[in-house]
Amino acid sequence: MLCGADPSLDGSRSLDGAQAQEVCMKRWLETLRRYRLLLILGTFGIWMCVDPIWIELAPSWPFFLKGLQTTAVYSTIGVALGLMMGGCLAALRLAGGVAAFASSTLVAATQAVPPLFIISAAYLVSPEILPFRVTPAQAAVFALAMIGGSYYCEALRSAIAGVERLQVDAADITGLSRRVVFTRIVLPQALVSCVPALGAISIVVFKLSTLLYPLGITDFFRTSVLINNRVIAPLHCYALIAAFYYVVSDLLQSFIAWVSSRISGKRPKPHDIHESPLTVG
Repeated sequence: MLCGADPSLDGSRSLDGAQAQEVCMKRWLETLRRYRLLLILGTFGIWMCVDPIWIELAPSWPFFLKGLQTTAVYSTIGVALGLMMGGCLAALRLAGGVAAFASSTLVAATQAVPPLFIISAAYLVSPEILPFRVTPAQAAVFALAMIGGSYYCEALRSAIAGVERLQVDAADITGLSRRVVFTRIVLPQALVSCVPALGAISIVVFKLSTLLYPLGITDFFRTSVLINNRVIAPLHCYALIAAFYYVVSDLLQSFIAWVSSRISGKRPKPHDIHESPLTVG
């Protein structure tokens, strides 16, 4: 240090430099986050132009698209039926008594076993207890709805229970019926608060479609694996699988955050849906 130099000045300069680096890093990460999908698509575009293996995969694109369609169909039906099943289970749990016990037991049992077990059992065990034959498609839809419904039930029940009791008591004092109180006061508030959770569960159901292969259903994941077995290009096929599920999940997360913000009247935050992560065992 030079004679006469102020030590506090050097310390402030080093602090300003560290703050500048931190601000620069935050801006860089924010730019990367904002344009991450364009970065992924651009990387794949350049890769496809320079790597000849993608030319060998070109005849397989119709099969990729067919698998994508299968994934979309089963995921959409599974989410729709899962929401209905979850709503029924939540209503039974809130009703109390034997219905609540049966509903909670079914939810706990569904969440306790692996999803692959439920998917396989829905097809293999059903002939032993049902008087008719269940097709693989029916078993797949039922399994996805059952798995998703158990988690939708918990999200809806928690949201309904989270509505302030004072509002319900005030509505009862005014003479409103229980049905009107539930449909006009409780349910709208509960749905607003649980939109992020319902969206997260829907994305999980979408990803669970990759477990339908034991039933012979060729979704996008299974189609990519079969194509890799023929072409022997694991890096390309599995990179395509990862990019597909990441991009679709990211778009769904953004859409859910937008819907939640529109309903609640708040500005959406980046990846609001990640604030309460969900895992399915």
